[in-house]
Amino acid sequence: MRYNLTETHIAGIAAAVLAIIIIVVAVVLMSVAKPPDNSSGTYSPTSAGVETTEHNSIPVHTAPSDTATPTETPTTHPSPDVNGGINPQHVEITQLNECTADISTANYTIKNSNPDPVTITYSLHSSGADPTEVTVAGSSSKTITVAPAGHGDELMVVIPGTDADPRTFAMPTACDNEAQASVSFADQQSDGSVIEFENVAMPQGGFFVLEGGEKRIQSDYVDPREGGPMTLTMSSNPLTKTTELTVTLYQDTNENGEYDPTVDLPYKTNGEVVSSSATITVKGSASPTPTTTVAGS
Repeated sequence: MRYNLTETHIAGIAAAVLAIIIIVVAVVLMSVAKPPDNSSGTYSPTSAGVETTEHNSIPVHTAPSDTATPTETPTTHPSPDVNGGINPQHVEITQLNECTADISTANYTIKNSNPDPVTITYSLHSSGADPTEVTVAGSSSKTITVAPAGHGDELMVVIPGTDADPRTFAMPTACDNEAQASVSFADQQSDGSVIEFENVAMPQGGFFVLEGGEKRIQSDYVDPREGGPMTLTMSSNPLTKTTELTVTLYQDTNENGEYDPTVDLPYKTNGEVVSSSATITVKGSASPTPTTTVAGS
């Protein structure tokens, strides 16, 4: 039997095929979009943004309670116990010497008139280092020594825990008359208790320090003098034998009238320590035996 397909028949067939294709695609899409059955336990989401139920994998941040132990201790605020009850007006800081020959050190006295100890910190403008802390007992004084960079340096002192402003102190100036310091004495005979000096100039006063043999003797305070001969008596600690003696002139750096080897500085002229040496022959003692060095043959 022979069929003749017309254009109408062909169009009908094409429409049927297209409808079938649309139905198949719709079924496939519905199948893909259908949510899985969670009861099977086989679904494991992997796409971003899906929240899991495993709480131990999620960081949990809770607000600390009032009894929680802090993890950091603040260090920006001083302890309220520091200098509690201290009156800063009863803490005096005094520069001990207005001028000095050697600016490698400078000395200041801290006088605490409070009944309780006071703690202060001090630092030099030039150093850039952390402040140094020192405690002064109640109703007492303490001397501090600093090493400035020069005469133009400054010392800053703070009394923490109080409302007192920091205090700034200039360094001692260079003494104009320092170059005038001098001492000289010649070889001489003595009973061991008296030393005769040809010339002594101590513009600001101070001390003699005599060294020789096993002795190191310092004098009492000597008033300022511009020069001329002088006699030094050592009745309490005389020389007992002939001695090569060196005398050095020291300033009363902290101006307390007593020789302090840790504070008082030697006089200097043009950077050199002012000193002189001579042989003191003690009467009745044997003179040192002269020695001669002979070159080897």
